[in-house]
Amino acid sequence: MRNNLDPIPDGLLEDYLSYIDQYRTASSLLASSGTLFPNQQVRGLLLELSLKTYLLICGNTRKGHNLKELADDAVKEGLRLDPQDLLNIINPINNIYYEGGPWDHRYLSRYPMERKAALVVSIPTHKMVDDLINRIVLQISELQKS
Repeated sequence: MRNNLDPIPDGLLEDYLSYIDQYRTASSLLASSGTLFPNQQVRGLLLELSLKTYLLICGNTRKGHNLKELADDAVKEGLRLDPQDLLNIINPINNIYYEGGPWDHRYLSRYPMERKAALVVSIPTHKMVDDLINRIVLQISELQKS
């Protein structure tokens, strides 16, 4: 149910969904490449776009790149996420995509930083991310029909 009564401009939702498909393809191709940062950047973009698409159909045009905040806002709008989705997928990707890990280097997956001590981080698999995106897209589709 859209909270904002303004209609979504013609074609915009379809464009968002098309971009989600394109980023899913890119994520799949990068999954086998072994490249950490480009992979996490694409996964972050994919999650950001999926969450913003859900928010758009709810009438909430949200700005920003913080995946945790976007997910929280989407859940408030009715998105059904499992707590494990946040713990095992969204938070770890957000850590590299937006927050910059323990080094406080914002947008770590986009921009190199000076060399620092290595740290082991949890990286969700492509399948985990793709399954989550599929569930979000299905919920977007449900909202389209209502």
